[in-house]
Amino acid sequence: MLGVMVISDYPALSIVFMDVVLAVSMLLLYKLLDAEENLPMDTSVSQLEA
Repeated sequence: MLGVMVISDYPALSIVFMDVVLAVSMLLLYKLLDAEENLPMDTSVSQLEA
């Protein structure tokens, strides 16, 4: 669907760019979830903000 909607001189480049954006965002989400999973159970959000 993105390939049909992209109107530019280089539609393949736009699709590759979107793939890179997706991969980077998924990597950041994975790192965030991994860091959250490794927090001690008694750590609360208020302790993290201080």
